Amino acid sequence: MRRADHTADEPADEVGRGALALLRDRRFGPYFFGSLASNTGTWFQNVAAILTIFALTRSAFMVGLVTALQFAMQLVLAPVIGAVADRVDRRLLIIVGQTLGGTAAAVLALLAFLDTLNPVLLLTFVGLSGVGQAVTGPAAQALVPNIVGRADVPQAIALHSLTFNLSRAIGPVAGAATYALAGAGAAFAVNAASFLVFALALTGVRLPRPADGPRPRGRLGVLGGVAYVRHRPELVRCLVAVALIGLAMEPINTLSP
Repeated sequence: MRRADHTADEPADEVGRGALALLRDRRFGPYFFGSLASNTGTWFQNVAAILTIFALTRSAFMVGLVTALQFAMQLVLAPVIGAVADRVDRRLLIIVGQTLGGTAAAVLALLAFLDTLNPVLLLTFVGLSGVGQAVTGPAAQALVPNIVGRADVPQAIALHSLTFNLSRAIGPVAGAATYALAGAGAAFAVNAASFLVFALALTGVRLPRPADGPRPRGRLGVLGGVAYVRHRPELVRCLVAVALIGLAMEPINTLSP
């Protein structure tokens, strides 16, 4: 990814701000809370989708298939989208992904409210929602250094990562309660609304004007990223560790119904 762009007449901050100051920042604050809303809404949909498919089919395999679809799109598309995010407006890319995911969630909600949801339709729109997440994810992570000053980047990245952990703690419980009290349609509708919240938050984020001068050159794209990691054993170890942890954790989704 490119380094963050800063205004030509605005030097990087010498001392980074604290977490509360960043949350009050007019650019990072809306981004943080919009991301938290979107990630939490995704968990509402994840829980509702696996409970719905199990209620429709009573099949553990179909529950696993729904879970696989949610993440398979990210596995396939995220490396490519990461390369695209280096070349296009990242904010616009996130809005496109959020719009796609929100539309898929809204259709799921409508079908559930009309009681016309079947396994094929559920799998189809869960897959489309996964495409939206795959488009959003790399651009959302890469956008953080563009929103804050250079000295604030470590704290901002830590706060952005916190949105994933908070949503994982809040979303499944709230999503299951919503499913039990109001049905799958309500849970899907919450997710659709959360996408809209993030998209609206991004429209109010004004990025710094790119500095004048040549852009840094280098190997970009998927192959460039693979080459970069291959020559850094510490990154390989981190990626393998994260993959193993994820592999061990995700069966919880399949077993929960």
